[in-house]
Amino acid sequence: GLPVAVVGIGQRRCDDDDFLTMHPHSIATPPAATIGARPLDLTARQGDATALTQFTDQSIDIVFSNSVIEHLFTWENQQKMAAEVLRVGKHHFIQTPNYWFPIEPHWVFPFFQYLPKALRCYMTQHFALGHIGKIPDRQMAKAQVEEIQLLTQTALKQLFPSASLYKEKYAGFNKSFIAHSF
Repeated sequence: GLPVAVVGIGQRRCDDDDFLTMHPHSIATPPAATIGARPLDLTARQGDATALTQFTDQSIDIVFSNSVIEHLFTWENQQKMAAEVLRVGKHHFIQTPNYWFPIEPHWVFPFFQYLPKALRCYMTQHFALGHIGKIPDRQMAKAQVEEIQLLTQTALKQLFPSASLYKEKYAGFNKSFIAHSF
């Protein structure tokens, strides 16, 4: 068949059992792999999800991102990432947790995202919560809190206005959303 160009934004890659976790702004495609006996021609790259300058307009068949766009610190950066996804990709699949889901998915703590920022920073400094862990340094805890900007359905639709939205459900709640163009 014809080759398909796929970019995974913010993915992990594994080379010889050595995991490299890239910053959420990074871009990666998996290293060489096989399906059955047929090798896949895949390349790993690093870059900035808000400036996909190494790709030309509409040069990527599928742009994939799972729980990355909420890690970009600001609405402006989220807008930049969305614009780049739409510029380089013929199709996209962008998943993000729902701001209104009652359990914040990074700290895995009920209603954490609704607490005042100062309290979220304090809790991050003093408790190991969810996937974040305890971050005793005040500035680092603040940076971690500021990094996560969960999106609502309305905001995701603003970023990807022509996309279809799929709602992932858990216990009757919308846990996360997928904006896709398939």
